[in-house]
Amino acid sequence: MRSARLAAAALAVAMLGLSAAHAQQGAEAVPPKYSVVVTLSAKAAAKMTATKEQTVVDVTYSGDPNAAGKKKVTEFGILLGEEQVKLGPTGGTVAFVGKGFKPAEVKFIKPGSAKVLVNVFSARLGNEDNLLDCGLFEGSFAEAAAKPVAIACKLIGEP
Repeated sequence: MRSARLAAAALAVAMLGLSAAHAQQGAEAVPPKYSVVVTLSAKAAAKMTATKEQTVVDVTYSGDPNAAGKKKVTEFGILLGEEQVKLGPTGGTVAFVGKGFKPAEVKFIKPGSAKVLVNVFSARLGNEDNLLDCGLFEGSFAEAAAKPVAIACKLIGEP
């Protein structure tokens, strides 16, 4: 009788662990809602305006592969989607809601590994080269949603 209770307790603990993993996967199947605030130095804003350039906010959603995802690995791990938004020449704020997110790909990542990568550059509309040297953000869905993601940019070569 005692061994039956121990076995039942062990099964319950194992199921709790599995439930936590499934809950985490469920949370990752919903893309975060977050904002990105892009600021440009005065010189960068002036150059971008003078050349009629646009600022691009590029977002990549990804995660680390699980056993099922080993054959789907890209340079980002398992690609969960991408989004790109153009802002004016002086930056600004953009709200993301996961428009390019692919929830069907979540089954190929390890629980807890989903992340957001935010990169900013010039659109190359008025100049064939990227003009901006910007910071980037890479973090979990929770980190992206916790507060606005701030990205500061200056001209390439600007001190």
